Amino acid sequence: TTATQFLRLAGERINEREERLRRFNRMVAHELKNRVGAIRGASELLKENWVGESQRARFQVMIKENADGLQKVLQNLEALSRIESDARQQRNVLLPQAVAEVVRQLRDAAQGRSVDVQIADDLPSVEVDAAAVELCVMNYLSNAIKYSDPAKDNRWVRVDGELLFGQEFPSAGGELIVRVTDNGMGVPQEARARLFDQFYRAHAETVTSIEGSGLGLNIVRETAESLGGRAWVDFPEEGGASFCFSLPSRREEDAAAAGIPRLGAP
Repeated sequence: TTATQFLRLAGERINEREERLRRFNRMVAHELKNRVGAIRGASELLKENWVGESQRARFQVMIKENADGLQKVLQNLEALSRIESDARQQRNVLLPQAVAEVVRQLRDAAQGRSVDVQIADDLPSVEVDAAAVELCVMNYLSNAIKYSDPAKDNRWVRVDGELLFGQEFPSAGGELIVRVTDNGMGVPQEARARLFDQFYRAHAETVTSIEGSGLGLNIVRETAESLGGRAWVDFPEEGGASFCFSLPSRREEDAAAAGIPRLGAP
């Protein structure tokens, strides 16, 4: 019966959500354990009299890098906790506002690497879940800034998006796509298939001066999929990368509000 099918599908979704949560908890526990262990180990070594100045400086850098990594994990956890909160407490904002807030938070990092961060003028002005969108854009944009190409005089990152409606989305109503495109280092061909895997860092061996946990892209994918969307990356022929995520659009009125024609509409 219809009721039985509905209950079965609901049960499958609950089980899938619980498995995703268990997997994420294991991932975060592993990351926190490693970071805390590195900080404690370096701190203990700093107490030793035999440690020279050069080694002492290296341990201090190690402590700072792992503390920064902990802060990033905690920021992601805080954002995820907002996403999981009661829907009545969900904070919706317009997409351009959410993007502008992330750009504001990363302004110093962008200036430090001489990266020009651009927001498209035609970014769809539709309501989005602030916590989810800011989390995804934050991870994409911070990666684009970190992996900007130092060999280029003109370094930039651009955030744009579009709403797609029509015959391609008969049940969901439509799809909001957000893209973060850069002219940075790009990603080696052999690393592209694993970009969204847990703890995977495409440049870990070739760019050792950049600290990272390998969690950010996986968190974007988990967040987008938990809301019925997806996450992926495209590679323009001219170089760089275009990291994307999508979220289902709840109302066709979004298209009218943003002044965007429905795809496939007569």
